[in-house]
Amino acid sequence: MTNYISRPQPEGLFLNWYKNLPDRDAQPSPADPDPAIGEDLNFIDEEMMEVSRSSSVMRGAFLFFGLIGLLVMVWVGNIMIRALSSPLVSDWLAILAMLILVGGITIVLRAIELDFRMPRDMPIRFNRRTREIIVYDYPLSLNPFARRRADIRRFSWDDVQAEISKMAGYNGKAYLVRYSLVLVICTPGTGNVIERVNLKGNEVSDAALPGIWAYIRSYMADGIANLPVAIVRRREISFRRSLFAYMPYFDPSKEGSEIRARMGGLEWSLALVLIWFFWLLLPIGAFSYIALRCAPEPKWPTPVNEECHRGK
Repeated sequence: MTNYISRPQPEGLFLNWYKNLPDRDAQPSPADPDPAIGEDLNFIDEEMMEVSRSSSVMRGAFLFFGLIGLLVMVWVGNIMIRALSSPLVSDWLAILAMLILVGGITIVLRAIELDFRMPRDMPIRFNRRTREIIVYDYPLSLNPFARRRADIRRFSWDDVQAEISKMAGYNGKAYLVRYSLVLVICTPGTGNVIERVNLKGNEVSDAALPGIWAYIRSYMADGIANLPVAIVRRREISFRRSLFAYMPYFDPSKEGSEIRARMGGLEWSLALVLIWFFWLLLPIGAFSYIALRCAPEPKWPTPVNEECHRGK
């Protein structure tokens, strides 16, 4: 067992270490949580498992807030044009104001574009035969002019550990907390962290995250033999599912009924808190439908598909 650095410096702007999870090769113990992948499974067989990360992305938020920002920019621009027409305003001040306005509009448009161009999913494949994890990523940058494109990265399973990160802050009305399950990539044979991959994020509780890691560990060690039957994720896009994406317990359909049946006390408590944000979450859900319809499907390179489905 290799112990990696327990409190490394966070490499992202929003992730802070919360706690380490069991070593990837640790023997199961009675204290371990039951393996459970939730509704994030795309595919599984004895050689390869693909886990979705679509639930970690708040799809529709960039489009929703971007359009609001664009309207605000147009309104502010109209006021600025009237004010700058005054002979009392210097040319330099007018140029600076227009540059700020154009820069703001550019950033807003790029945010809207991101919701349309980001792939519908950015899955991670766990290959038992090659003992690799293959990450389909779409790196983001604070630079609004940076080129955006999908990126495929490979890591050895023998270099992977896991931790839970925590993001917390006050938004002016409520104190918000979000948890993420993060795969930690270490230098081979050492505990030095070189990279982190967010596997499951935007969770209001960390209760389910250890079970996901237990599911992955069990699969990589023994295949599907000892795993509970998991439901493969629904990939079709519907307006109803998108509308209730961030409050699925309000879904009046059979899917919503199934979700409510699985909810425990903690989930119902969180639902009562989030109900006060329905005015925000429902329109974001509606805009997520538009964004998903326009977003491209993730496409694995042919060599990756051939390698993961060899013999099939």
